Amino acid sequence: MSHEVVLRVLGLMAVAVLVGSGYWLAVRSMFPRFTERSSQRWSSPLFDLFIGLLLGVPMVYFGRHMADSAGGQVPEVAGDLLVGFALILGLIGLTGLASYIGHGLKVPGEDHHSWKATLRGGIVIGLLGGLPIIGEFVVLPLLLAGGLGNALMSVRNTSSAPKPRVQRPRDSVRAPIRNTPQENDRDGSSRRARPPRRGRNPRPREDRERGSGEKTDS
Repeated sequence: MSHEVVLRVLGLMAVAVLVGSGYWLAVRSMFPRFTERSSQRWSSPLFDLFIGLLLGVPMVYFGRHMADSAGGQVPEVAGDLLVGFALILGLIGLTGLASYIGHGLKVPGEDHHSWKATLRGGIVIGLLGGLPIIGEFVVLPLLLAGGLGNALMSVRNTSSAPKPRVQRPRDSVRAPIRNTPQENDRDGSSRRARPPRRGRNPRPREDRERGSGEKTDS
């Protein structure tokens, strides 16, 4: 392997590590909920990879065909935008992969949602994408296709999730505290007289004392 090839590979790895890690850290800081959902989806990425290949291959093909056609500057710009849109979505979806790989390489005692995990995972992805031949033509296209499908599915799940209800504070009106009869007696307040029972006349006090005296004599 010549020196030019070695320098080219090292330069590609350095660019992938620096640019990719910075890009994924920026996406993580701006969209933390999206990054968490994207990271969870990378635990089973086959379906997202299928969706990315199904949509990404036609987008890149038609974009390159429009850019290389001699139909004018407008189709060329539209083709470049189509290809760039697919690449940007693929890189956004790789933010979850960087966080997922970084969680597997976490340091003991580190927070689960630390940004350092995304940085470590971004370095690993940059090194894999910078491999000669295999990285450029196999690993990197598959990663971008999986990232494209992951980004689309993560955005779809985030938008379809029900929003939590926000309970508005209501003015609570407390009922006035009423003192019990025992507390009224302690405070010196008068107790309400009990109403007489229906159908029975209250016995006078003298009759009650007389009846009690007869019982004691007997």
